Amino acid sequence: SAKLFRSGGVTKPIYIVGNPVDITLFNPDVPPITPLIQRPETIFMVTSQWHPRKGVDDVITAYLTEFTDKDSVGLLLFTWGGSHGSLERDKIRRMIGHIREGLNVGNQPKIFYVGQNIPREAVPELYALSDVQVSASRGEAMGIPFFEAGACGKPTIVTGWGGQRDYLDDDMAYFVDYDIEPVHGVAGYKHYS
Repeated sequence: SAKLFRSGGVTKPIYIVGNPVDITLFNPDVPPITPLIQRPETIFMVTSQWHPRKGVDDVITAYLTEFTDKDSVGLLLFTWGGSHGSLERDKIRRMIGHIREGLNVGNQPKIFYVGQNIPREAVPELYALSDVQVSASRGEAMGIPFFEAGACGKPTIVTGWGGQRDYLDDDMAYFVDYDIEPVHGVAGYKHYS
C-alpha cells in the first residue's frame, strides 16, 4: 500500500492503479446462471483459489456456525486448487467435508461447489446469481473478485486489512475485524514467512 512505501521513506509521488475489470463483461445487466435447485433467499459467494492465504476454510466455518438448514441461505464456492482437474475437485470436496464434520454442528446450511474451469464469459452469471461476495483473505494486494462482484452490482464482505483497504471504503464493502498474528499454515510457500 502507499502508506507502507511512505513509511519506508519513499518521497516520490505514489499512484495506486488497480487491475482493470472488464465492465462490458462484468455488469449489473448480466442474467444469473439458472440454478439447478430452488434458489435460497440469500446466496453468499466465494471466488478464490483454495490456498491458506485466501481463508476459504474460514468463510465455510463462519457460514456453517452462523446459519442452519432452517435459514434460506446458500454458500456458493467457486474455488479451485492448483487446477480445475478432477483430482483437485475431489480434494476440495473432501476438505469441505472435513470442515463440516469437524465442527460437529447439526442442521448445517447448503453449500454449492463449482470447481469446473468455467469460461471467463460465464463467471459474471455466477456473480449475478449471488447476493454478496465474501472473502476471509489473510492478505490481498487488491482482490479482483471484490471488484468483479461490484461491477455486477454485488457488495462484498471482506477482511478489513490488506491492499483492498486502498481501494474499498465503508460505502463499498462490509469489513470484518481481524487480529494480526504470525504466519502459519503455509509451509512450502517461500513468500509467506
